[in-house]
Amino acid sequence: MSYVAALIEELEAHGATDISVDTNHPHPRIIFCHNGVSRFYVTGASPSDRRGLDNALASLRRMIGVRKLVRKSSVVRKRKRRSERPTTLPDTFTVVPDPWMKLRSAENG
Repeated sequence: MSYVAALIEELEAHGATDISVDTNHPHPRIIFCHNGVSRFYVTGASPSDRRGLDNALASLRRMIGVRKLVRKSSVVRKRKRRSERPTTLPDTFTVVPDPWMKLRSAENG
């Protein structure tokens, strides 16, 4: 599907009538009626990439006043822990003595 055809399809989906394309200008104009008002949308002949088409569709939707569709939120999953965390810290800790303590004390005299 071409770039301009995708824009025309979007207009038809939102109830635009009397849709035509005027190519007498450096950039094609899509002329249409929406809610009884005649409007036009100036577009490029072809998008540079997919984002160009997406941006043009978003701009066209804003122009005719289409609100963003609200999507249902997905189910929020709880994170799975690999091991259980201790609820509190233990009362006693095991402290390992410094293995170099004897050598340090011998050096210092």
